This record gives sequence, structure tokens and C-alpha cells, in this order.
Amino acid sequence: MPLALCASGTLVLSGCGGGGSSFGGASKTQASGPAKLTIMIGSSGDAETNAVKTAAAARSKKSGNSAQVIVASDLPQQLG
Repeated sequence: MPLALCASGTLVLSGCGGGGSSFGGASKTQASGPAKLTIMIGSSGDAETNAVKTAAAARSKKSGNSAQVIVASDLPQQLG
């Protein structure tokens, strides 16, 4: 079940790449070309992190977009 949750979280977050972002206080809008996504996850360990990175890499290869997966050190604070 955790792998399914990780994969679905990746897919949900990858849909956020089309518009602007307010993470980090800066707003960025991409005008054209392949999307460059940054996906922040809360992870319980290396196996979960690697599963999400693998899913993101597979989706990147299929879509032509790039995705960087980062692990949050304090998810509520970083998203706050």
C-alpha cells in the first residue's frame, strides 16, 4: 500500500507543475518548453524515497518533463 500512496502522491504533485508556485516565497511561471518540476515529499525512509524517485523518473521519461524529488526535513514548516 505505501508504494501506491507514493506513486499517487507523485502523480498528484506532478500536476502542479503547469502554473506558478509560491513555495519559498517566489513565484515562477514557465512560458514554454518541458516543465521542470520539484516534488517535495514526506518520507518514512530510503525505500519510500527511492520508490518516489523511481516513479518520478519514469514519468519524466514518458512525458519529457523533468522532476526533482526532494525530501522534506520538516514538511509542515516547509509547506507552511
